[in-house]
Amino acid sequence: MAAGFARRSLMAEIQTGLQTLCDAGTSTVIDLKTQPFSAIEIADVQADLGTGEVTATLEAMGRSTVSETALPGVWLVEHRDAAGRLQTQQIEITTIPEILCAQRPDVLRGLGGLTRMPDAATTQENMHVRAIDWATDRPPDLGGGS
Repeated sequence: MAAGFARRSLMAEIQTGLQTLCDAGTSTVIDLKTQPFSAIEIADVQADLGTGEVTATLEAMGRSTVSETALPGVWLVEHRDAAGRLQTQQIEITTIPEILCAQRPDVLRGLGGLTRMPDAATTQENMHVRAIDWATDRPPDLGGGS
């Protein structure tokens, strides 16, 4: 009976997380490894949440799998070490899990790689690059006045 209560509590936490995401745009992460669930109960919760349309696998210091559930905004995220041992298992309630978002240094490295390509169709002469200040999402003030 306690397992049923824990499962209902988790589903209520997911509902609260979705409401918070809708109201304030704030993400919620639920660490399943800290919940009082057996592997069977976690599988039951995953079955309750269903399967969505998106699954991504990342290979970096082990395998990470991100799976959308049937509930938009609810994602299952697992991280394994290089030996395949489960390290973290989470439910992320967000528009897109953080691990899938490109980080600014990586994007800058991509831009640098593109501009160094000798035969790229997007050379400095025919490519308009608009700088954006990532903190404000606006072009930076270059001191040129208005």
